[in-house]
This record gives sequence, structure tokens and C-alpha cells, in this order.
Amino acid sequence: MYRILVYGLGKEYDKHVNLLKAGELLGKFCVKGVTRSNGWIYKHVDGYPFIPVEEIGWQDYDIFVIAAEMGSPSYADIRKVVLSKGISENKIIPVAAFSIPYFDLDKYMEISDMSIFALNCWGGLTYHSLHLPFRSPLINMFMNEYEYIKMMGNLRWYMEQPVTFSYWGDGVHGGKYPVGRLGDVLLHFNHASKFEDALADWNRRKERINYDKIYAMMFTQKTDVAELFDKLPYNKVCFTPFKNNNIRCAHYIAGGGY
Repeated sequence: MYRILVYGLGKEYDKHVNLLKAGELLGKFCVKGVTRSNGWIYKHVDGYPFIPVEEIGWQDYDIFVIAAEMGSPSYADIRKVVLSKGISENKIIPVAAFSIPYFDLDKYMEISDMSIFALNCWGGLTYHSLHLPFRSPLINMFMNEYEYIKMMGNLRWYMEQPVTFSYWGDGVHGGKYPVGRLGDVLLHFNHASKFEDALADWNRRKERINYDKIYAMMFTQKTDVAELFDKLPYNKVCFTPFKNNNIRCAHYIAGGGY
């Protein structure tokens, strides 16, 4: 059974405390205490012991739940405190994760440090849906199918190459976006307006890659592309508008969309 410390007692805690209580009934975890940075006048909160930050035994817990909105300054501050105590990042999860339908803490911990390399925005949307930090630079961008497979086939080498500006691409709804060059492949940063911003995001997220737990995803309408993708040595899925039992990673989607 996981021993949990909840850090934060603001609106995110209030919003999710009943989910924590319900989850405890399943017997997978137990909230051993709650805390906050600014102290508290009570000894218990919703039946949980309040533990002042300076009295926390940091090695006494398996999981640290941050009860603050992910991406907010409060979340960043709490995360910084927890990491400074020698706690590994894969033991930190946001309280919002408990709101995922059919949430299973065991399964969540298995994927919490996963790096998703998706050909399109699916990766970023999946990270958002799971309330997980981006552990991949392929966020808010897309690539040519063949170049994506080429990059994934020699991933470590490509991740060591610098990204340089190539040209301005035409957005679907008008406007321009920066296109970067990574070795001999192109990166379409179609959600960015400045190359400098896209480059900063790429380099920051690249440092978080977990090469031992990569999950690859793509969509294609071409059989040869799906066959090439199927040869990559990763856990993966390829969404296709056709059925082909010979392509193990292919997942048929009726209508040709996703």
C-alpha cells in the first residue's frame, strides 16, 4: 500500500479531497498526512494529521501529491521543495490525477515517467489528459511521416544534434510558424510564433527524456509507412484507416480520422 503525503491545502485540495478519500477505500494507498508551506493552526485536516514541513520525514512516504494546479507558480514552488529533499521526480504526482476516470494508482505510477514521441499533437494532449509533465520534446509540433520514422530509428543521435532555424511555414488558419532543422529532418513548430521560444521548449523538454520507457505514436494512411513504423524497437501504436493484421502495432480507426 502506497504511503502518501499531500502537500497543499488550497482550492485544488478542496476540489479533490473526496477523491482521495474514495481512493483510500480501495486499499491501494493511504494518506498519512497533509502539509503546507505556511503552517497551520490545526493538528488535523479532514481527519488527516497535519505535519509541519520542518517535521516531515521525507523518506517515510512513497508518493508526494501536490495539491496545486499543475503549471502554476504554487505547483512549481512545492515541487522545488520536494525535489530539494532528495525525492525523485517520479514519486511526485498532481492531485488532479485522481480525477482521471477509472484512476488506478498502480498503473499511473508505471507510466508516470514515460516519454511519448508522437508524430502530432496527440502526445501533448495525452500528457495533459493524464496530468503528467512533458518528458518529450515532440510537443505542439509535427513532422513528415518518413522523417519521423527516420529520427525514431536513431533517436539518441538525433537528440544530440542542435536545432537550427530553416524557414517559415504556412499555418492552416493563416499566419506563419517556424520550421527547425534537426540533422537531416525538419521540425514543424506549428504552435509557435517565434523560433527562439520553440527552441527553448525543445531543449528543456529534451533533457527529461526517459530512454528506457519510450512510447511512440503516429497516424498514417499509407501501408508502407505503417510497416516501417512497426519495425521500430519501442512500445507503440499506429492509427490507420485500414485493417492489416500483419502490422502488429496498427490500430484501425473507422472513417480514416483520429
